[in-house]
Amino acid sequence: TRVKEGVRVTKDTLLGKLDDRDALARKEAAELDRDVALGEGKKAGLAIAAAIKTVAVANEEYENSLKVNEAAPGAIAQTTITRQRLTRERSKIEVSVAEQDKLNAEKTADLRAAQIRVASLNLEHHLIKSPIDGEVVSVYRQVGEWVSPGDPLLRVVNLETLRVEGFLRINDYRRQDIFGQAVMVEIQMPGGQEESFESTISYVSPLVQASGDYRVVCEVKNKRVDGFWVML
Repeated sequence: TRVKEGVRVTKDTLLGKLDDRDALARKEAAELDRDVALGEGKKAGLAIAAAIKTVAVANEEYENSLKVNEAAPGAIAQTTITRQRLTRERSKIEVSVAEQDKLNAEKTADLRAAQIRVASLNLEHHLIKSPIDGEVVSVYRQVGEWVSPGDPLLRVVNLETLRVEGFLRINDYRRQDIFGQAVMVEIQMPGGQEESFESTISYVSPLVQASGDYRVVCEVKNKRVDGFWVML
């Protein structure tokens, strides 16, 4: 639904979206790279298992040849025994290589996962969400318009709670006597009708103006009459 003036929104309501095709492609590329890295990790795991079995077979062949020559010296040529020993040692090295490949694949998968998180955050930044509960009162950009960082797109105003400010004379009222005091805010409506709101002084400014006045603030819970806010 296209956002327009008068629409009521809640915090985090999606108001618009920037062109995210490039960011989405980056996220998809990172996900593919992660899947490849996970596949390489599984492949390295299988290579480790195969290398371990190869070590066991090579070791068994080597040990059997030694036992045969102990029982019958010279039955198996020394070159064969040497080759079997080298095969056993090479198989052990292959296990270490496969383990390192698996570790590298896991680190690569972690790196790709981090890139996916960054890409997801980037995609999130393309979403324009309302920072507050309120009502859309102005729309500055239309669908398809170019925008730059910092450009205002919409204006959302929260009218549920309003700040009412007034001034008191420093010679008439001490600041410490005013803070926390109950106040009544009265609104003169068209036709002579009045609306009143109860509140308390929530802030007393420490700054005194040249006129001798200081600022006081209260927050008032607004209310609706016939669907419209009383205080504006």
